[in-house]
Amino acid sequence: MPGYVKQWQSPRERRLRMWDLWRQVQATKPSQMRNPHDPITCVAWLTHKNDIQEILCGGTGLRYVILWRQRADATTKFDEVWSRRICSGHEIMHVTCETFDTNTRIATATRNKGVQLWSLDSKYHLSNIFSVERPTTVPRTLCFHGGDIVVFGMYDREIGGAAMDQTHTYFIIDNIITGYSLHRMDGTCIQTYDTKPSRTYPKQVVFSERGERIIGGGEDSKVFVFNKASGELKQTLQHSNRGRVQTLSPF
Repeated sequence: MPGYVKQWQSPRERRLRMWDLWRQVQATKPSQMRNPHDPITCVAWLTHKNDIQEILCGGTGLRYVILWRQRADATTKFDEVWSRRICSGHEIMHVTCETFDTNTRIATATRNKGVQLWSLDSKYHLSNIFSVERPTTVPRTLCFHGGDIVVFGMYDREIGGAAMDQTHTYFIIDNIITGYSLHRMDGTCIQTYDTKPSRTYPKQVVFSERGERIIGGGEDSKVFVFNKASGELKQTLQHSNRGRVQTLSPF
C-alpha cells in the first residue's frame, strides 16, 4: 500500500515525500527534470489494473501535469516519464484519474475556474476531451461519478478539500473551521471530525481502508486518521517538525 504526502513548509521550501506504508520505508524523492522548484499542488494514482509498476500523476503550480513511474528493479524509486503544460491559466488545483483497459481519463481543475477532461493512452499521448470554465467559483476538488464529473467549489461552502467514497454514497470535506465533515450525497451532514485548526488553511482529506477511515492533512506537520463511523481519532502521524500537510493520496 504505497502512500504519498506532500508538505508545504514555506513559499521557498516545498517538499514532496512518498512512503511505502506496508514496508514502513520512505521512497526516494521523485525527480522533477523540467523544473525542480515547481511546487506539486496535487497528486493521484493512475495505475492500470494489470500494471506491475505504479504510476503517480501530479499537477503543479506552473500548470504542468507530470507522470512518475515506479522503477522495475526498485519498489521505492520513481522516475519522471512524462510532463506537459496543459493550460495558460493559473496553478492546477486538483487532478483525478480513472483508468480503463486501454487508456486513462484525467480531470484537472485550475485556479482560473477551469475544468478540463483528458484522455491519456498507453504511449502517453494526451488528448483534450473538453474544457469548461465555472461561472462563479474556483473548482477545488473533482470526482468521477459514472459518466459525470462532480465539482466541489472552493467558495460554495468554505471547502478546503473534498473526496467522494468508492460507492458514491458519501463525501467528506475539509470545512476549514473545525476539521472534516462527512455528508450524504444529498448534503446532509452525518459526522464531524475535529482537528482543532488554529488557521483556516485549505487541506486535503480522503477516504481509505475501503472507505472505513478518514485521512486528512493538518497543521504542525500532522496527518490525522479517523474511524469514519464513530469519529474516533485512531492515529496521528507526524510528518516533520514544522509546516502543514496540504496534499496527500493513499493507494
